[in-house]
Amino acid sequence: METLKRELGFWDVFSLSSGAMISSGIFVLPAIVYEKAGPSMLFSYFLASLLIIPAMFAQTELATAMPKSGGTYFYITRSFGGMYGTFSGIANWFSLMLKSAFALVGIGVFLKPLVPVYSPHMITILACIFTIIFSILNILSVKGSGRSQI
Repeated sequence: METLKRELGFWDVFSLSSGAMISSGIFVLPAIVYEKAGPSMLFSYFLASLLIIPAMFAQTELATAMPKSGGTYFYITRSFGGMYGTFSGIANWFSLMLKSAFALVGIGVFLKPLVPVYSPHMITILACIFTIIFSILNILSVKGSGRSQI
């Protein structure tokens, strides 16, 4: 099995994970949820935070038991084999790219009142362009991706 090189430091990982959470989870999603659920969105966020606790503890236990680079890819490859590990790694990467696209579209919506020249199609096109740029950066260098997030 190929060994992965550790290239991300504490601040890289912290910036990547908190950036993914803050961009769409705090700035974009609440507006959409409030529109649908109203004030009960606070209960929804509280319930979601309770439901994520078991996954958080499981991930922490795995990271402590197998302190290797690769995260979920490494754990699943070790447990189920290379094919499942590769699928989980690609699925995880793809989900983060979609989350980035969602955040970029949301940020574009927030820009609309500030810059009325943009059309909705222009916002979507810009979001797609930046998603492609960030995807290429991530493919070329995980360390570069972490540094750009910082």
